[in-house]
Amino acid sequence: TELGHLEEVVKNYSLCSPATTFILRVDGREILCLDRSQNIGERLAVILHHSGPFIPIDSKESATGGKGVGFLLPPEQVTPGPARLRVFVNGRAIRDRMIVHAITEGMRSFLMKGNNPSGLIHLTIPPGEVDVNVHPAKHEVRFRNAREVHELLRLAVAKAMQEQQGRLKMNIFSTDRGVE
Repeated sequence: TELGHLEEVVKNYSLCSPATTFILRVDGREILCLDRSQNIGERLAVILHHSGPFIPIDSKESATGGKGVGFLLPPEQVTPGPARLRVFVNGRAIRDRMIVHAITEGMRSFLMKGNNPSGLIHLTIPPGEVDVNVHPAKHEVRFRNAREVHELLRLAVAKAMQEQQGRLKMNIFSTDRGVE
């Protein structure tokens, strides 16, 4: 159990600090190596054991200055069970049901029932718009305008999913594939 907690801390720090190499060794055996030469997407692929492409998420800036970026697994790659979603607010790893809900809503017509989103979301919010002193371990936050944050992420994910669907359609139905 303690090793699992330690591994989570190393993974979270590695996703917040891409310029730093993180190596986790247990009893002289290397459990995890996330090199600084890897970009965030490559590190996330190692952490999620995913070898394919991710769906990039990039929101427009909200009225209060919030912005969300990240990567999600394609809906056909996610597995049933709890969300394997890593969420960071201003560089701090958090757990937030509202953010998971927003992302799930953005993927609503793409996810099979029982499947939950997997990936990474980095949310940047002006410090005055977020209260980090909600939980003693700082794992939870409270947003001044939670509806705006929810809508920002929901729309960004929905847009990314529609763009992904468009790319897939182009690949499948493209007329210039060399077939005459």
